[in-house]
Amino acid sequence: MREILNDLIRELEAGNSIVLVTVVRHAGSTPRGPGARMLVRSNGSIVGTIGGGALEASIHRSAIKVFASRASILVPFNLNPDDANSLGMICGGEGQVLVEYIDCGDPRWLQSYKLVAERSRQGTPAWMVSAVPSQVMAECAAGLWVVGSDCAIVARAGSDFGDAEALATLAANSRSFTVIKELGVMIDQAGNDSTALVFGAGHVARSLVPVLASIGFRTVVLDDRSEFVQPDHFDRADQLVLLDSFSNPFAGLSVTESSYIIIVTRGHVLDKSVLKQSLASQAGYIGLIGSRRKLHLTFQALLEEGITKEELERVHAPIGLEIGAESPAEIAVSIAAELIKVRAGRLVRGASA
Repeated sequence: MREILNDLIRELEAGNSIVLVTVVRHAGSTPRGPGARMLVRSNGSIVGTIGGGALEASIHRSAIKVFASRASILVPFNLNPDDANSLGMICGGEGQVLVEYIDCGDPRWLQSYKLVAERSRQGTPAWMVSAVPSQVMAECAAGLWVVGSDCAIVARAGSDFGDAEALATLAANSRSFTVIKELGVMIDQAGNDSTALVFGAGHVARSLVPVLASIGFRTVVLDDRSEFVQPDHFDRADQLVLLDSFSNPFAGLSVTESSYIIIVTRGHVLDKSVLKQSLASQAGYIGLIGSRRKLHLTFQALLEEGITKEELERVHAPIGLEIGAESPAEIAVSIAAELIKVRAGRLVRGASA
């Protein structure tokens, strides 16, 4: 959502209305799940994808019609190859897509999405509540409420809909992408993205941060060297933190189950210091770079300091998926791949909870 959101803001700032496409429901096998998004510009070009192929082509045609009607519609799709109404894809699933008209003439849209983007950069929770037509192919005016963690609506755009107080409370207690058909709304938590805390601002971090930013992670880079913690080194980072030292690396940071700790400092002594303190946190992921010998020595030293074997089992080490990576860019890909795998597992568990 973060990359789509940035493009959406740029289009509105340029004075261009745009169509926002969101997968709101699926059953069976489909290319993308609920929450997947795509933008369609007035010239027909697109940003993002909801799965490509015939599905995307069909929804693209619906988006062009929405530019003419200036109203949102809920479009069904069918990917069962044995069904006469199928789009011809062999996935076998079906679902619905919300196609919204975002009017650049209403400045509240730009204000609302900018607020969501700012909260996302800060790691501050925010929920987007959007109006959804009650029936497929029925039209409705697009509407958006942005809700804070205190259940207050902090921004509005487009049309009003539903019981504001009730929906705001419902949104602030939602922990995943949700569509409530009977209320005609879609809720998406947008300002509390998974946060990657990258300890160490060396070569691996510089390769890693843009990759993580492109796949929806909020990124924070921390180091004790001012010459390394520079915006021109990390223009895709959401936050740069110059530490006094690695002896207290979490000062002022909020570490939750949505935090992914990546330890790639310049030396094993610093790595051990950050790792020991990481194990006292609630982080959903802790990864440590290093050779197997270095990792063995680090773990042995921590065991001698009272860290238990069970605690060390939380650590992904060597960090990243095993793909034979050697260069910083390759290592960055392997780390990103592992984070995608861990995040996907957490989302599946959350959806089934």
